[in-house]
Amino acid sequence: MLVDDLVGADTDAALDGALVVFNSSPDAVTQAVPALAGRGFALADAQASGSDAVVKTTTWDATTGTVTVPGRSVAVLVDAQTAPVETTIYAAPSRLIAKAGTPVSMVGAVFAADGSAPTGTVTVSDRGVVVATVVLDASAKGRFSVALPSLGRGLHLLRATFTGTDPYEDSRSRIPFPLLVY
Repeated sequence: MLVDDLVGADTDAALDGALVVFNSSPDAVTQAVPALAGRGFALADAQASGSDAVVKTTTWDATTGTVTVPGRSVAVLVDAQTAPVETTIYAAPSRLIAKAGTPVSMVGAVFAADGSAPTGTVTVSDRGVVVATVVLDASAKGRFSVALPSLGRGLHLLRATFTGTDPYEDSRSRIPFPLLVY
């Protein structure tokens, strides 16, 4: 049985959901629920710190959405709601002045307030028009470099924004950076 707090209004500030699994057979049962892959279920505190050693062998594989429950047990798993993590993005063009046709990149980093490696998408815009995007995964440790398309002659005002995946909050560079193409 799933109680899902990701559907509709947020009714519990501490949890995103609860999964209750009944196993009346004498043997452990493994059940895949692909729709729950990626969720962070873990045995509820009362069971994880309780005296029932058998129920403590319950496992959850977030990658596949698979739960394994020992025989003749009822396991309650909860998906704790993660607190949002504030981010800050710093970015600048690799050149401030460039000849038309010269490659230019936007380079920078996204910093998470908790020191973790933020994940999400960095978008570069020129006066509000999107010109480039790059996906930022944890292995990048917040650093990015995205090639800009060939920009026409003139003054371009480039700004980077970060759209974070849960739990990372969105952020944007404080000021646009000028790029003069001649």
